[in-house]
Amino acid sequence: MRISPTSRRRSGATSVEFAFVAILLFMLLFGIFEYGRFLFVYHMTTNAARDAARFAVVRTGGGTLVGEPATVTKADIIEVWRTGMFNGKSYGAGMCGMESQITNYTVEVFAVPESDLYAATPNLDAAGKPDWTSATFHQQIAVRISGTYKTVVSGLIGLSSEMPFTVIVLMGSEAN
Repeated sequence: MRISPTSRRRSGATSVEFAFVAILLFMLLFGIFEYGRFLFVYHMTTNAARDAARFAVVRTGGGTLVGEPATVTKADIIEVWRTGMFNGKSYGAGMCGMESQITNYTVEVFAVPESDLYAATPNLDAAGKPDWTSATFHQQIAVRISGTYKTVVSGLIGLSSEMPFTVIVLMGSEAN
């Protein structure tokens, strides 16, 4: 049996074809991984903001449990968002360290007047809104987190190195 000369000339063609396909395959895989990381950070931010809003709506007048401080500040709500802890007690999972994946983040906590909430275009910007501690019963308290997600493999797959996003959570105050 003789091997034909055409099969010898094509022996490296498979490797070259795989190299071209592998580049596209790995770009696609890295894009999927990066998008999955973004969704994970976004989901963690939303859940942590929900925990912080839940914490804020029951503490507009200060601490409600024995041993809690008489006043609860915005810094305490940010700590609940970041760590899930307040005064040594757990009030949620927090960000589990994932806040390091968000640059230039800001956490705003404010009461939303009904006129801003039920307008044709709802105004959920913190500028000019009353402080969250002045919310009346059933008035919405907003926890708004804005930041920029840092991508890991941005240059490799053509993504922007930063993706801005905002999370807003509204909950009704339980103030007396």
